[in-house]
Amino acid sequence: MATIQIDVKTKHLRSETPGVIPAPELLEEGQLALNMADQKIFTKNGAGNIIPIGGDENALLLTGGTCTGPIYAPAFHVTSLREYKENINNFAENAVELIEGLTVVNYNLKAEEEPKEQYIGLIADDTDPKFSGRDQNKIMLGNTVGILLKAVQELSERVKELEAQKNTCNYKLD
Repeated sequence: MATIQIDVKTKHLRSETPGVIPAPELLEEGQLALNMADQKIFTKNGAGNIIPIGGDENALLLTGGTCTGPIYAPAFHVTSLREYKENINNFAENAVELIEGLTVVNYNLKAEEEPKEQYIGLIADDTDPKFSGRDQNKIMLGNTVGILLKAVQELSERVKELEAQKNTCNYKLD
């Protein structure tokens, strides 16, 4: 059997000048351009706009997707500035009751190879949509943390009430 070797080299549009962003007319949709000085990668999207896709903490923009394996990073930061939000209201539901309604389980991921890691968590389709979204197909970590914080506040208030009751009671021992 004959072996065919194909040596294809792709040359991307590139610049060595700091701060240079390629002009839209220079790229086809999906084609890459490199700024070697800034260590940034750009592409042209379907709307004809040049967008950054790598190079610094603000350049990589992910707009959704599914990952079935682990993701490792030194930190995950969730955008939480008021300017990105609307319809802001205090959470008025009883967070402790919401948490009490959860079933925490041990599980393995089907996609992992042996030996499988043991995980502890929730099953999205068995939770209140406040934890798992409208379609109950994910665990929304931001919501979960918010509800947990509210539960701690509720429990802290309850402890204060019990301590106040204890301090006002007179106990007689026979």
